[in-house]
Amino acid sequence: MSKILTISEIERRARSCGISRSELCERAGISPSTYTRWKNGTSTPLVKTYERLIAAIDKPDPTQRSAP
Repeated sequence: MSKILTISEIERRARSCGISRSELCERAGISPSTYTRWKNGTSTPLVKTYERLIAAIDKPDPTQRSAP
């Protein structure tokens, strides 16, 4: 069974990839206020939401153009 990352671990991983908290939320389709509630421990996301956050880190930035 794989370990589910904490919100803080996901955020650290995103930052190491150059992705801000707001960009992470946008990529994952999550409101920043909901993310803050998770980070503060007042709410807990579903496993599928964790998966969306992790997938958002791996998504290419749509504003970056790839080389021809």
